Amino acid sequence: FSAQYHKIAFSCLIEAYILVLDNRVRAANLVLRSSIENFIKQIIKTISVDECVNDKVYNINKSKLDKMLEQYNKYFDKKGKRLNTYFEREYGKLSGISHSLTNKSIENIIMAINDLEKINTHAITSTLDEFEEITKNMFEFLIIACHKKLKCWDNENLREIFRLAFGEKKIENMIRNIKSETL
Repeated sequence: FSAQYHKIAFSCLIEAYILVLDNRVRAANLVLRSSIENFIKQIIKTISVDECVNDKVYNINKSKLDKMLEQYNKYFDKKGKRLNTYFEREYGKLSGISHSLTNKSIENIIMAINDLEKINTHAITSTLDEFEEITKNMFEFLIIACHKKLKCWDNENLREIFRLAFGEKKIENMIRNIKSETL
């Protein structure tokens, strides 16, 4: 992994989680957005160390990653592009909080002021649910980016690691596709 983007992405994940638990949901969402941005850069560098990332424009990295995924077999190309689109959508939602006055950002500004005095359990629960979904998708994307290296791993070791985020059916499907990949 590219140490710089990897450290930033996962540091932001931890920070976002702590901010949610501290009733700072708006701040958590902004940090979660930074995590997604750096995670996509990490995936690009995982697939190709020599590939350059754009440090300013998310959509350029998204497009670059879609092109890079085309080198994979049909299963991983399709899954990777679906996840890349998912992260683009999440990034866009979270960007709305900081860049424009959308209904969501206005609601969050008002909540941020009101939440100084009380705990907003709905906002915390909603953000934790989103956090969990983003984290699972990051895990899956890392597996896709590293699938060629995972091919030589023992199936039981893969199952043990994949159980952190997935159910049995998905685990077996992923292992089958990793093992059937021709290098």
